[in-house]
Amino acid sequence: MASLQTQIASLFDSSEPEVFDLVTRVLEIEKEFLHLKTPHGVMEKIEEALNMVAQASIKNEARS
Repeated sequence: MASLQTQIASLFDSSEPEVFDLVTRVLEIEKEFLHLKTPHGVMEKIEEALNMVAQASIKNEARS
């Protein structure tokens, strides 16, 4: 049986590559912080991931 992370990511297989990339990054971040009782810094890491994906998308559109 596939892991929950894989199952969630598969829901976004047909999405734009940027959306899929962001979802997989957020899932990794959540996995990293899952064991913590109070996961301080998780939102900042998710914001960083969002910014990285957005900047990459903007650069790709500028090249086109």
